[in-house]
Amino acid sequence: MTIFSQPTSMRENLLPGSLVFSGERKMEKPRIRCFDYAKSELREMEVSTIDEVFPLARKPDSVTWVNIDGIHDVELFKAIQKRFEIHPLMLEDVLNPTTRPKFEAQENHALIILKSIRFDKDKRNILLEQLSFILGPNYVLSFQERPGNYFDSVRDRLRNSKGRIRNQGADYLCYALVDAVVDNYYKLPEALSETIEVIEAKVLTKAESEDLEAIYNLKREIVLLDRAIWPVLELVNGMRKGESELISESLGPFLQDLSDHAQQLISSTQAIREMAANLQDLYMSTVSNSMNQVMKVLAIVATIFIPLTFIAGIFGMNFEFMPELKARYGYFITLGIMVVTAAGMIYYFKRKKWL
Repeated sequence: MTIFSQPTSMRENLLPGSLVFSGERKMEKPRIRCFDYAKSELREMEVSTIDEVFPLARKPDSVTWVNIDGIHDVELFKAIQKRFEIHPLMLEDVLNPTTRPKFEAQENHALIILKSIRFDKDKRNILLEQLSFILGPNYVLSFQERPGNYFDSVRDRLRNSKGRIRNQGADYLCYALVDAVVDNYYKLPEALSETIEVIEAKVLTKAESEDLEAIYNLKREIVLLDRAIWPVLELVNGMRKGESELISESLGPFLQDLSDHAQQLISSTQAIREMAANLQDLYMSTVSNSMNQVMKVLAIVATIFIPLTFIAGIFGMNFEFMPELKARYGYFITLGIMVVTAAGMIYYFKRKKWL
């Protein structure tokens, strides 16, 4: 989850569109990589300034993809704003890692913001980071908080000319990048399901207080997953509505497929949420059953000792004229009656399967 390095109140005193980074710095310096390609040619490079790739983005006969790892360098964003003439409000959203996933269209650019999701199996928590895309006439700018492997499949398709990506425009490249992020979401329900199974097996063996804490932590992570996945459907529907001329009609079937994936992920998340709720019920039932077993044993022990206590109480009275007190074997007979009574009650409880 994002940790603010700057209080929110400081942002409230800024003018709209002010380029100020309001997140946690996760890299020493930004890394800029570029793909410039057409149907029969591909150029891949890593550069130190945005000025080196800007001439490529101006070429009308190719598509340029600029990926920037690290979003803390405000001067870099000022250079991007100047070169690509992007509205500062768009870049302001990119610089704020807590921006809600969304699709926003303007005349010459479209902004897409998503959350990348990674599950830490050791700590059993979800790590969210922001991914942002700015779609231009023949270029795509992508922004990551730190280097990741989300786009490796897209890079492989570009290098090896797989599929239709080299034959399509910048809008298809943007779709392919978003689709790669959404495909990565599928790992999360599976990982959470495995975690639930591990906790369930432990609870069935012996429920402990730490298991309840793990269940509540799990439910909190599911809420985070919900917050990341639900807006994707709204985002994709916004792209399908044709609010931006940068997205062609031919992309419609692919966006429909992406919408279907989002729906499927939402259904998976709902199923995981129900599993977590059932796991909590199982924990409470297991604890209740354990308590019932303890109370059952205590009740049986108390029941056995009630007649024994009664007998002991009778012979513990200090009346002078009690004939049993003078009996030669009275003590042993009394103990025998107690033992027989206790044994009979135990036998009866076992016949009733109470023991």
